[in-house]
Amino acid sequence: MFVYAISFVVIFVMLNLSFFFQRFGLITGNFINPDETSETKPSLNHYYHPEEKKRAVVPLEANQNLQADNSIFIPKTGTIAPIVLSKFSDSKNILNDLKNGTVLYPDSALPGNSGTTVILGHSSSNLPWNQFSNVFSKLNNLESGDLIYVKYQGNLFSYKVSQKRIGSVFSLARSEISGDLVLSSCWPVGSDNGRIVISAELQNDLVGLNFAI
Repeated sequence: MFVYAISFVVIFVMLNLSFFFQRFGLITGNFINPDETSETKPSLNHYYHPEEKKRAVVPLEANQNLQADNSIFIPKTGTIAPIVLSKFSDSKNILNDLKNGTVLYPDSALPGNSGTTVILGHSSSNLPWNQFSNVFSKLNNLESGDLIYVKYQGNLFSYKVSQKRIGSVFSLARSEISGDLVLSSCWPVGSDNGRIVISAELQNDLVGLNFAI
């Protein structure tokens, strides 16, 4: 149980190992120190201008399935769930928050901002079962190009899957994992032997599109 409980915290640390190592000059990875290059990830306002935003149209499938604010919708798997904005990064609080949906890891970037947004979810749970105990059980069905929608503070963010990795925490820690959005869960379903990680890139045409438009 203890190993299972800490797995969600471990996966976030794992995803950021290359960032921390490179920042101190130990390895070369996908994460870049902003102080060392001018090609840093642009801010949210860089992606669109107000006149472009007004011309954009909320996709029908997103409009129909993202009724609640701070939620995620994955058309390929039919996944619809709240995104809990966790205030604490310890395993006990994260597991408690996972009872109410998926969890936006508190030390990761907010949707649309510079950096990687990390969202955790159960693939299965040995805790008292509820509707979100297997919310990420179908992540393995996702392939490159599949869409993921996130509604955050009234704005729509569309991501396109770019990479899928499955392995142990340690093997994934040695991999180059990056993306604007990362979804993660224990794998295979029913165990915590390994992890599954889905990386996705933010699509510029729908960045910050407000549902009220």
